Amino acid sequence: MEIRILISLNKLRTMTEQENTAHNIKFYSANAICLATFLGGPLIAGYLIRANYRALAEEQKAQQALVLGIVSTLIFLVALLLLPVELVDRIPNYIFPAIFTGIVGWIVEVKQGNILRQHKENNKEFYSNWKAAGLAFLSALILFITAVLLLLLWE
Repeated sequence: MEIRILISLNKLRTMTEQENTAHNIKFYSANAICLATFLGGPLIAGYLIRANYRALAEEQKAQQALVLGIVSTLIFLVALLLLPVELVDRIPNYIFPAIFTGIVGWIVEVKQGNILRQHKENNKEFYSNWKAAGLAFLSALILFITAVLLLLLWE
């Protein structure tokens, strides 16, 4: 009986996802999210993933994505403050963004990949990569200001 209920729930979820992509809604593509993550860090990743979940009317997952983006950003900033300056100076500038981008790309593929592919196959619209990049630069500015404030408070 449990297996039948789980199968029915999976079919219902699949139908709901198909119906959602049939509506005139927009998503951020996986590429746009990865580009924004590389430029603006995990904060913008959480925001864009949240936007995709909100388009699907999945508010709980949307909230979780945003909280995860905020928490991971704060953990990253505090970790940078705790690491010795000599070590941080020896790490190439692109390493952390590349790591974040890889992790976020994997998360998007696992959590939203099927929906995004289906949306693309149905020739539905996506937000511009330029919009994602602009939001990423705003996120980078917020990250910079937060880092400066944390540094001032830390000393």
